[in-house]
Amino acid sequence: HLARFSVPNPLTWGAAAVPAASQVHLTTLKDAADKPLRGANQVDSEGLAVTDTGFLISFERDHRLVELVKTGEGYQSQKGPSLSGFDGLESNGGMEALTRLPNGQFLAAAEYGPDRLGDPAAKLKAPYWIFDQASKAVTAPLGTFENQGRFGITDIRVLDQDVWVL
Repeated sequence: HLARFSVPNPLTWGAAAVPAASQVHLTTLKDAADKPLRGANQVDSEGLAVTDTGFLISFERDHRLVELVKTGEGYQSQKGPSLSGFDGLESNGGMEALTRLPNGQFLAAAEYGPDRLGDPAAKLKAPYWIFDQASKAVTAPLGTFENQGRFGITDIRVLDQDVWVL
């Protein structure tokens, strides 16, 4: 589910009691057949990025992007931009981080690189993709981030013109 709720200004949270949230609005994430997502392979969501029409959500296990488009009643799930290059990625080490870049494109990264028969060097090279929201052509990885040690990528953010990778 995607949850939306309003809370008081976060800058005042330390000044008083714990803030009370307003009503929580849930959006059920659905598959192409308009059925709610079920099971670990479908629901392992990782990243959330704002688009011009709603959100993109990245998923591991079944590595993919789902687009939520705002409608009058809430949000409609649909297939997101098509990415390739997931061969050899671990089920729970794939499409992890997602952010919107200042130019309107999106940057997504896997947590780890391909597990090439236990080759530790390959696993440290996590693929990343840069793509447009409306792109229907399959986008292959643009390059790789080199992880240090056994630490994988878990998040990406943009602040001013700098890209921060966690």
